[in-house]
Amino acid sequence: MTKEVPFESLRPEIIEALKNHIEQYNLGAILADKIMCIQTDSEKIKKPLFGSAEIVYTGAVVTARWLVWAVSGTKTQPAVLSARLSDVVVQDYAQTQFVKNDA
Repeated sequence: MTKEVPFESLRPEIIEALKNHIEQYNLGAILADKIMCIQTDSEKIKKPLFGSAEIVYTGAVVTARWLVWAVSGTKTQPAVLSARLSDVVVQDYAQTQFVKNDA
């Protein structure tokens, strides 16, 4: 389930990971102009044999110039990525070479 939330409502480990990432890469006060924060909680389906289900949490922040997001899980440590919006290219996946054509 994905929902818009206040930044302070993101999971604590997500907030900490985002702040550490911003500090590590000297991104400055990019969270000062937040436009939107979203959180997605999903369940990774159990794999056969010795696997088990995992809850995966994603938190994303959009600012006027940045997209910053973190992913963590019940079995994994948080990982964070960031991108300047001016460097982001959006395209329809169905129109890319990565789609398998069954025709």
